[in-house]
Amino acid sequence: MKKVQYRSGNKDDLFQLQKLFVESILNICSKDYTEAQIKKWASGSKDEKRWEEIISQQLVIVAESNQSIIGFGTLDRQNCIDLLYVSSKYLRLGIAKQICLRLEKDAIDRDVKKLVSHVSITARPFFESLGFDLVRENLIKRDDVEFKNYTFEKNL
Repeated sequence: MKKVQYRSGNKDDLFQLQKLFVESILNICSKDYTEAQIKKWASGSKDEKRWEEIISQQLVIVAESNQSIIGFGTLDRQNCIDLLYVSSKYLRLGIAKQICLRLEKDAIDRDVKKLVSHVSITARPFFESLGFDLVRENLIKRDDVEFKNYTFEKNL
C-alpha cells in the first residue's frame, strides 16, 4: 500500500464517500447487527439531502491511498463525530485513529471542551481505546428496524 494521505473532503468526493459508507457497513458490521439492520443502515447512502448537508456543513476528513478514498470522518457543528468509516480492506492500520486525531485537533483549535459521538456496537472498542467515555446505551428506530448504539463523550 502506498502512503496514506489525509485532506479535507469536498463535494467531488461524495460518490466515493457514499460507496465507502455502504462497503464498510456491509463488510465490517455484520457480526454485530442483523441483516435487516445492516440493510436499513446502508440505505442511508441514498439520502442525497443528508449527504449534501454533510459535505457542505461538516468538517470532512478523508484518507486516500492510490487516489482512492479508504476512510473518512466528519465533525458536525455540535462537535459530534457524526461519521467514521474505513474500508474493510484497510482496517487496523491506524487510519480511523488518524482521522479522529485530525477531527479532535480541529475541535481543540476552536476551543471546544468536549466531543460526542453516537457509536455502533462494532466501533465501541475503538472509541474506548481513544479515551472516549460511555454515557449511555441507545435504542434507535428507523422505520420498523431497531438498532442499538452508544453515546460516547471525550473531554478535551
